[in-house]
Amino acid sequence: MDAKGPVSKAEKQYSFKLGAWTVDSGSNQLISNGKCYTIEPKMMDVLIYLCQHAGQTISAEQLLTACWAGTFYGDAPVQKCIAGLRKKLGCDAKNPSYIETIYRRGYKIIANVDFPDDGPDLSQRTPLKKWNDGSPYLGLNTFENKHAAVYFGRTAAIADVVHHLTLCIEKQCHFLLVLGKSGSGKSSLIRAGVLPQLSKEKGLFPLNVVKHHIVMPSQSIHESPTVTLVNALEAMSLLKESISLDKFIKEVKRSPERINAGIALPTNISTSPDSIELSSAHEKKPTTSYCLLVLDQFEQFLLDENLTTAAKEHLVLCIKQLALHEHILCVALLRNDFYAECTAIKGFTELKDAGSQYDLQPPTPTEITRMIRNPAIAAGLTFEQDAKSGVQLDDILLDTAVKNPDALPLLEYTLDQLYQKRSKDNQLTMNVYHQIGGIEGAIAKQAEKVFTSLPKKTQGCWNNIMHALIQVDHKNKHAVTARKVPITAFKTALEKQFIQRFLDAQLFVSLIQNARGEPVQYITIAHEALLKHWQRIKQWLNDNASAIQTREQLAENCAFWLESGKASDALLNSKKKVLDCIDLMDRSEITLSKAELEFIAKSKRYQSRKKYVLATAVVALIAFSISTWFQAKQVRFERDTALTQSQRTKAISKFLTKILTAESPYEAQGKDLLLEDVLANASEQLNDKNEKSTIQQLYVDALLHKTLGVIYIDLGKIKPAEYHLNKGFRIYKDNNLTRDEDYLGLLFTLSRLSVLKSDPTGEYARIIETIEVSKLLFGEEHKDTLGALDNLATYYLDQKNYDEAEAIFLDVYHRRKTLFGASHNHTLYSLENLGDLYFAQNMYSKAESYYSQCYETWLEKAQLNNPYTLHCMRRLAITQLATNQYDNAEKLFTRHIDASSRVMGTDHPEVLSSKHYLGELYIETGKSNQARLLLTETWQQRKAILGESHKNTLLTKRKLDEVISIEAGTE
Repeated sequence: MDAKGPVSKAEKQYSFKLGAWTVDSGSNQLISNGKCYTIEPKMMDVLIYLCQHAGQTISAEQLLTACWAGTFYGDAPVQKCIAGLRKKLGCDAKNPSYIETIYRRGYKIIANVDFPDDGPDLSQRTPLKKWNDGSPYLGLNTFENKHAAVYFGRTAAIADVVHHLTLCIEKQCHFLLVLGKSGSGKSSLIRAGVLPQLSKEKGLFPLNVVKHHIVMPSQSIHESPTVTLVNALEAMSLLKESISLDKFIKEVKRSPERINAGIALPTNISTSPDSIELSSAHEKKPTTSYCLLVLDQFEQFLLDENLTTAAKEHLVLCIKQLALHEHILCVALLRNDFYAECTAIKGFTELKDAGSQYDLQPPTPTEITRMIRNPAIAAGLTFEQDAKSGVQLDDILLDTAVKNPDALPLLEYTLDQLYQKRSKDNQLTMNVYHQIGGIEGAIAKQAEKVFTSLPKKTQGCWNNIMHALIQVDHKNKHAVTARKVPITAFKTALEKQFIQRFLDAQLFVSLIQNARGEPVQYITIAHEALLKHWQRIKQWLNDNASAIQTREQLAENCAFWLESGKASDALLNSKKKVLDCIDLMDRSEITLSKAELEFIAKSKRYQSRKKYVLATAVVALIAFSISTWFQAKQVRFERDTALTQSQRTKAISKFLTKILTAESPYEAQGKDLLLEDVLANASEQLNDKNEKSTIQQLYVDALLHKTLGVIYIDLGKIKPAEYHLNKGFRIYKDNNLTRDEDYLGLLFTLSRLSVLKSDPTGEYARIIETIEVSKLLFGEEHKDTLGALDNLATYYLDQKNYDEAEAIFLDVYHRRKTLFGASHNHTLYSLENLGDLYFAQNMYSKAESYYSQCYETWLEKAQLNNPYTLHCMRRLAITQLATNQYDNAEKLFTRHIDASSRVMGTDHPEVLSSKHYLGELYIETGKSNQARLLLTETWQQRKAILGESHKNTLLTKRKLDEVISIEAGTE
């Protein structure tokens, strides 16, 4: 490097230990016990990269991206390097001691790796292209294609995205959903990481992108997202020349299925015979050309309060059609804190499941190292060394960033500030770092400095501007986002002065977008990192929480009212909501739309009419009551029963509301509280009640214990669930309470607990009582009576009394099908039970038929993120494993673990069961290392949750011992 100063760690060469070998990266040598081998530089690059990620499985795509920068195609170069390294290291591929091949996934270093303390990142061995185009750090801006030369640290993520796109192509639905936290770098990953690789002359095997277009939500202002989508196709020159754009848009709006009919591929879309992979079977596989459509900030399309539900669903349908096109790839970038809300949009989940999903993780320490040091090398920068401590500035930046890997925007902003104030000899200095407040304080300190420099009158615009530019999801109070607003919304000279100063400081950004054919300037906050880290905004959010929530709720309610054709039953349905909105109207800093003002006015009139109607109804009711007084004695019993149930419900509601309100995370001053904390508090308060209970209170206490038990079961917490359910049961028995519907529910839940515990003690007597109580309350044909009979058949099944079980299961199935229909939930329970029955008798073909029917029906009616769908999915996978359908079973198990972890939690018995069976599958397919890791993790989880002596815990331990024995025998 030309710049003076200490040599950066990234420029040094290091030796490190790999098992019995010393690896000298400077001389490209491997040294051990008098042996010394010189290897090719590229082979050394591969070895260093694998060692830097020791213990991790590194795909061929990742190695190609990291070590060849996409200049070679196919994984043949990787295979040759791995084979050469194994030969030099004395490593047998079948019984590896250094490099293990993970079937269909990649390669992993399994020997011990020992780096020197002062050189964990080794070196940037590949010469970097010089950067002379300003700051190599983008601050709060997004990395674009032109910044690819200084975009570092995301090699693994780039390879993962390419891999997931390949999976989409195999599934013939070319849709990839990229999920990540706000500020995780999703946009930069695609623009500066993936696109430059895929857009090269021959792409990156097996993909080559010849055209691409990125769609942003701001492009859809004053036009439907569908129009934006069609315009994107036009921008890529993909529409037929004969098409009239306006007519085609109308046609697509009427029928989304027509969107692909208007596409004419350019001549450079083809499969290229020049780009091939030589697989182990020496088959030639061509690289295929595609057009790539990127939907950035996808959540703002799907959750836009100005769009109707129909418009959002129409957009999803159009994307689905494009994803089915042979030569179009669709990538949607979505903030993961909005994922749950997006699943409510019809078709979204099905689209995601048909394609693929990639979760962008925070960067590792090694990746953060490259983000800091490699751009500096490319731009000829150095980091100052502290004269007293000897610590370099890049080390300080690295240590701070590693503690908070989610704060990438703050790191980039700090580095850019250091660059802007660098010394004359291109050094980033300690003094500037301390002046700007370090990584945590840089952006907040800059924003506060700009604000306090404004005249007092200009500062007075703060409230107006914040209410315009910030939005908070009223369903999730922690989901704070920036809003784009036309600059014409700010009318006073003081507001314009405020905005200009923040634009000059790059804290706000200006966007020019076409709206109704005319260019319009929009203003927004530069990056959401400012919302998270500037104390003034955080305090403003806290002070204005109520008004902000009311404002966002009003926007959603008004949108629904407009969508329903201004129907009166869509107006505000409570006096309090109307009064809250009237308060908003009186706040000068909040601007409401004409539609919102009309909505409030009509809601106010509607409430007034309701008040009059209610008063009239009360008078009529009193007159009616007097005239029918003599009938009261005849209905007193029914009335008292209803009142008793109502009182119980109110008592429980009051108790749980008190608990939940006291533990409100929003009011807990930033502390994260878990549901388990709330339940623990509820349990403690329920058990600490010392007053003598009335009969009515005993019913309430028993139902509360049952409610807490059910919640704990759903969380997979067996021991507290058992405690509360038994407590509720004892309250009924010890006080001779009437066996009512709540008692019946308690019996059912205790049976469910017995299944989870695999403990049949006392189960037969409880089931017989359940059948008896259900018949007494509801009769023979009621769903609860049939459910109790199902439990009896399950008991017989567990006792291996298959004939009794089959007779009851089939009887219940036919009765349910007749009473409720073939796709009713309870009929599907019967299908699953019959599958269990035949599986237990090794009648796998019959079992698979019932499980498949059950799974497909649940998937169609309730989608994937449903516990019953997931349960049938797991049972089907287990059956396929039993019949050696390994590929199908592995896909189902992997998909089940991913989905059920999100729905039920990572420690739920459903998740642990799939992990156990996936471990068994790995054993049977020869993947002993993967089996050992997965079974070890599952055994530890089962031991902690179910106990060391539980049969499932012991089963996993036996399988773990088996795989350890296999590995020991192999060695």
